[in-house]
Amino acid sequence: MEIEETHKGATTGEEGLFQLDLPPPGNYTLSISFVGYHSQRLPIEVQAGEPTPVLVQLEPEPIQLQSILVQADPAAISAASSRTLRAFDLRTRPRASSRDLLQVVPGLFTAQHSGGKAQQLFLRGFDGGFGTDVAVAVDGMPINLVSHGHGQGYADLNFLIPETVERLEVFKGPYSAQYGNLANAGQLILTTHDRLDQNTLRIERGRFNTARYTALYQVSPDSAQNSAYFAGDYQLTDGPFDQPEDLQRLSLYAKVYHRLPGEAELRAALSGFSSSWDASSQLPSRAVESGRISRWGTINPAEGGHTARHNLMLSYTRKGHSGAEGFAAHAYLCDYNLKLYSDYSFFLQDPIFGDMVEQSDDRYLAGLQAQYHLAHRLGPLLARWQGGGGFRADNVALELWQVVQRRRYWPLLDARVQEHNSFLWGQEELAWGPQWRLILGLRADYFTFEVEDRLEMAQPSVLPLSEWLRLFQQRDNTPRPKALHVPLVQPHASGVAQAAILSPKANLIYAAGPGLDLFANFGTGFHSNDARSAVIGRFVREQSAFMALRGGTPSQIDAVLDTLNFDPALRRTRILPRTAGAELGFRARLQGSRAGSFSLGPSLGHYGSDVRFHAPALRLAERFTLGGALWWMDVQDEILYDPQLGTAEPRGRTRRWGVDLETRSQVGPWLWADVDLNWAHGRLRGAPAGADRIPLAPRFTSAGGLTLRPSQRFEAGLRYRHLSDRPATADGRLQAEGYTLFDLSASCHLGPFLLELAAENLLNTEWREAQFAGDSLLPGEGGQAQHGPPPATDINFVPGAPFNLRLGVSFFY
Repeated sequence: MEIEETHKGATTGEEGLFQLDLPPPGNYTLSISFVGYHSQRLPIEVQAGEPTPVLVQLEPEPIQLQSILVQADPAAISAASSRTLRAFDLRTRPRASSRDLLQVVPGLFTAQHSGGKAQQLFLRGFDGGFGTDVAVAVDGMPINLVSHGHGQGYADLNFLIPETVERLEVFKGPYSAQYGNLANAGQLILTTHDRLDQNTLRIERGRFNTARYTALYQVSPDSAQNSAYFAGDYQLTDGPFDQPEDLQRLSLYAKVYHRLPGEAELRAALSGFSSSWDASSQLPSRAVESGRISRWGTINPAEGGHTARHNLMLSYTRKGHSGAEGFAAHAYLCDYNLKLYSDYSFFLQDPIFGDMVEQSDDRYLAGLQAQYHLAHRLGPLLARWQGGGGFRADNVALELWQVVQRRRYWPLLDARVQEHNSFLWGQEELAWGPQWRLILGLRADYFTFEVEDRLEMAQPSVLPLSEWLRLFQQRDNTPRPKALHVPLVQPHASGVAQAAILSPKANLIYAAGPGLDLFANFGTGFHSNDARSAVIGRFVREQSAFMALRGGTPSQIDAVLDTLNFDPALRRTRILPRTAGAELGFRARLQGSRAGSFSLGPSLGHYGSDVRFHAPALRLAERFTLGGALWWMDVQDEILYDPQLGTAEPRGRTRRWGVDLETRSQVGPWLWADVDLNWAHGRLRGAPAGADRIPLAPRFTSAGGLTLRPSQRFEAGLRYRHLSDRPATADGRLQAEGYTLFDLSASCHLGPFLLELAAENLLNTEWREAQFAGDSLLPGEGGQAQHGPPPATDINFVPGAPFNLRLGVSFFY
């Protein structure tokens, strides 16, 4: 039975009794149905503070059975490593920020560089930067920003209000034809609520002047046909730093849902976000270890930034009356900007005024994607066709400046970038018998890149080789401002480039028994590329070929390219390097009963059953799920774009393989446990032995915890996260330190109030969050310009947060 206006329902017990949580006072319709009886719709009146007894008597109805063909949407899972995280997973974890949401994903680790930036993502042996190899989408809108001023695929989720998220889907590996650019390691899909269960006001306070104020309000009456709500979130913190971080962030979100005739639905969402902060950023290890600064100090107090994002999202979905077909379309428009002040090498390039840079990214992003599915028969086989396509267009203004105390001093990059991606995809799913499923897919991507570099010198392609060399030598001797002794230099090239690629996919699923599924997956994709890297790579190839035709020797050609600050190795790079991956895995589910029996089921496939066995000795848990995958991934060429230097670094071929294990268990009627274990082995292929490690690639990660729910009013959890040491350089000489952290959370319902407590870094562990190896020169260390010591290659790190206690109070109405 169900209250039609609220969609809340209940099932009767063996004696026919039922109990429903009553909605606010008013008139409602109660719908009651049962197989073999006529359905009824009864009007009920709910009065404040009083129970509403209802007596229902159903009239028997004859059942006439005919030949029936049942067709349903396939299980969302086509790989052992893919899964959907729903209400329970999200509700039982603290989620004060988008980072808390991401940490729910099995095998995904994050690192925060500074309070206002996107998180660095680690998944399946990939240091995914800020999103280079992990794609993220919210309600059909891609979050990753291509050709970004701070790194390819920059995915800043800080605009998202966690309480609005209904579910999170995870697809690891390049096995789904639906996902393409940036999704080598995985694709994350977040979906927001269409309606709120209740209005909420929330206040949260913590150490370091940390505060969060959140409001969620259902604007229109919640009904089956229409819904609209608004959410707002304001956060601030100074962090534990000697120089207060002064992070302030405001997020606003509104969503409207309307049900149309003919099983169609329309959704519209609008969001706005703005944030500013000061940053202590990365610290050289030697500066902290020598006592020059504390681990909460800073070398350059002028670091920080500002960012804003405004999104408009529209979606339309329609299902056929039989449910055998469906159509969905998503359109989005985004206005985004970032201004970031960073200092990575301090006085390495300019020993007078320093190497601080301002990175600016100002863009419009628009796109459309649609898909259609149809269930049908292919001879004796049940089949399901899915196909779709779309486009995405980014129009970007990029600037890079050398600055002194945030004052612009020397232009390093001023470019206008247009990047377009059009794609088509299709897949056919075949099912034969109750056990086998085969999914074959193909994806086609087409990219165009256009770069207008406004600092580019006149193209000298019509000059003879001798004039080229003379011109470039003269350019090197051009007087510079006297204050800029060793100016930062970047390559400059304007032009266009294009590339297309086909990516086949194959997935095989076998339901080996009730509750046990086996998976075999294979897919190809491509490593995402920055538009500037694509254009520069084409320029280097064309100019190299041109000079060779003019009689230039390889050494002369390399000298000319070096004079123009181009890496000659770029002539061998591909615009869209191919990737290929495979996976073998399983998922099993065990269900127990208090009487001591257990069942394996239901299966994750189409035709799973729920078969019970009586085996008291085997009762280990009320419910137990176990999943595992052995995976492999090859990348033809990993291209890393350095936003500070404006250059692309071809890392070369890489290979990764590893094992993922995850388990979820209800060990009692009020206790749940979960553990994720992830191990990865990565190497640079073709590199000399001992110098073939992939810098910063995670090797072993683990996360898990216990969740306690002794009653509907109280809930508590103890969780841990572990990241092992990993090489920071290819030779492994420098290591990024690992860590193990523990967090504690508890909540208690008191009438309309919810009290929450979160203790982060419970043991006050001293740890390093973001880390990388780099050359730098600190004030007073001298340098090559003064014939002093050479620059030092050191581990630069952002200190991890110490123990923090957060208290929150929520009011529901």
